[in-house]
Amino acid sequence: MFSDAEKNRRLFYRLTARPLLVLVLAVLFIGATGAGLTRLVKDTSVKAFMPAGHPSLIAEQKAAEIFGMSDTVAIAVLTTDGSTVFTPATLAVIADLSDRLDELPNINFLRIASLATESSISGDGGEVFIDAYIDLNEISAASAALAEQRWRGMTPHHGTLVSDDGTGAVIMAELHDLAVADDTYLSILELVDALESEGLEIHVAGPGAVSGFLSRYIDEDARKLQPLVFVLVIGFIFLAFRSVRALPGPLFVVIGCAAGSLGIMA
Repeated sequence: MFSDAEKNRRLFYRLTARPLLVLVLAVLFIGATGAGLTRLVKDTSVKAFMPAGHPSLIAEQKAAEIFGMSDTVAIAVLTTDGSTVFTPATLAVIADLSDRLDELPNINFLRIASLATESSISGDGGEVFIDAYIDLNEISAASAALAEQRWRGMTPHHGTLVSDDGTGAVIMAELHDLAVADDTYLSILELVDALESEGLEIHVAGPGAVSGFLSRYIDEDARKLQPLVFVLVIGFIFLAFRSVRALPGPLFVVIGCAAGSLGIMA
């Protein structure tokens, strides 16, 4: 029987006796295990950061039940002077935002809900009338007052399309792909900045917006930390081996991991 020291000596002798073979096998092993990096994905959706039963998840489910949408962006148009949203200027902003959202590539144009896309339903003498809230051809004081009258007769749209007190309206839009929510979020912010006016506040929220926000900042923070992590790892390796000749192998592994993580973020 060999002692433990003798076994270790024989093992290291066999490894160093055929350095080329060991190196090729090591590269093949690293390549085989590293191939799994191509299947890794970065999930910055809101759901990935919340436990089951969280109030925000429940609120999202409720929004999905009300509007029939998922992975949504919500744009809230609020008046700051206490007036209702049923004025020609505010209705024009809502119509313009809804129309411009329709043009964004990652927005499902069939899944946009706002005063500009929905209609009121009323009946008289056995007849059913379906009337759009906003007449896109002419938005006047008279048509705005008529839109408010129709909305007050549509209970399902109270607290959904428009707040109960009438001072705020929401535009809901469904995303095709949360993976590119970052670009969509930035595009929506540009639209909002271009349409903000005195007497109005416009806010962007919803799972799609938060996913885009998280994705952007996670990428930025990761790119800032990567160089620091690289320097720290190389420093620890040098302190462990006390030799520059020991750095190429670990350095190769670190560079491979860094490149793989950057590929995932991209």
